[in-house]
Amino acid sequence: MPTLDRQRLRIKAQPSNFDAPQDVRSNGSLRLWSGSAARVEVGIFFDSTTLADISNLSFVTFEIKPTGSGDVAPAASATPDVQKILASGALNAALTLEQWNAGAITDAHAIFTLSDAETNFTGNKWALCYATTSAGLTVTLFAGLIEFKADGGPSTTSPDPVTQDAWTKAESDARYGVPGTGRTDERFTIIDLTGGGSTKLNGQATTGLTTGHVLAFIKSGAGYVRYQLTATTTAEALPGIVRPLDYNASTNARQWVQV
Repeated sequence: MPTLDRQRLRIKAQPSNFDAPQDVRSNGSLRLWSGSAARVEVGIFFDSTTLADISNLSFVTFEIKPTGSGDVAPAASATPDVQKILASGALNAALTLEQWNAGAITDAHAIFTLSDAETNFTGNKWALCYATTSAGLTVTLFAGLIEFKADGGPSTTSPDPVTQDAWTKAESDARYGVPGTGRTDERFTIIDLTGGGSTKLNGQATTGLTTGHVLAFIKSGAGYVRYQLTATTTAEALPGIVRPLDYNASTNARQWVQV
């Protein structure tokens, strides 16, 4: 039973054939799942039935490029998204037609492996494979569209950078007094602004809290009144600004400000 390790494309490359390349295993166009490792197996043919002698090849190159407008061939100067180059020593010059037709993953003239990140595209790209001979000549082996299908799975690339202010989970927990941040759920235990102690806002220890921490308490049946721990030395002005008992103008100049 074959081992499943990566997706496969097996391509019969015939320079005299200008049709779009096909995967010989599916008899269809080139398609890969986006963000999933792949193997591209290339057999180089002289004509439709005869393997080419590749002993004069110095390199075989496989590239994935952005398509030109309308999904046509890109400009020659287009920078590849992926480029893989195999030197002659990495090519299988002893490949036989029987081996190619049998289809084992090891039996191809050139085998290019792509990582998850190197297939992390969506939509159509341009696949190009060409050989460089020992005389320095270039021979196009195949060129055409390759489609990357989104599978709905997790991306393999880093998330886009945040371009606006955002709270981390820890900051959000601190800001909204989420239970589990090392404090009791102050939303239900704080009942007044001053007087000290665990049930009063000014009695809450602030030295271990992050600036921006938000507490809420119930007062006179009016619902939640929210106060945010804010760096300020403004004089206490109830009910808008409540000075904690552990306030210190030098080492802990932070107060509860109604929000």
